[in-house]
Amino acid sequence: MHPAAEKFFAMSKEQQRAVHLWLCEQALGVWQRHHSPGTRPTYQEAITGTVQELDVDLPSEALACSRAGKDQAQVQSRYSEPIVALQDDDLVLPEQALYAYYAIYNLFRAYVIGVPLDPWLIVNQALSSLGPEADVALERAVDKR
Repeated sequence: MHPAAEKFFAMSKEQQRAVHLWLCEQALGVWQRHHSPGTRPTYQEAITGTVQELDVDLPSEALACSRAGKDQAQVQSRYSEPIVALQDDDLVLPEQALYAYYAIYNLFRAYVIGVPLDPWLIVNQALSSLGPEADVALERAVDKR
């Protein structure tokens, strides 16, 4: 096991939360490089044929809610449609953006909704969004907490 991963698993829940938040901030940067705030990409649902607009601000707002520990922007209900579209392959995202989206979504689920998740899931998804920077990011994240 990578030494930084060992440090992560030895941390308290609050320290792990701090690592999650920091890594998801980095993942948000990846998301925003692919989907700039204010853009309005669309996708078509296969079953209904309707065209949906992707809310590119949702990950940023989910991260803010995760920091606050409460859903102050109706994030939970806003995630419903795009998550289903991703699972149905109606919405296709570049791989790094996809991992960033899921990392922040799962961060929100863990720290706002209270869904019990494997703490490594968020780390793994956030690191997957970062590509070659992942090893350095993990070391930086655990060393700062």
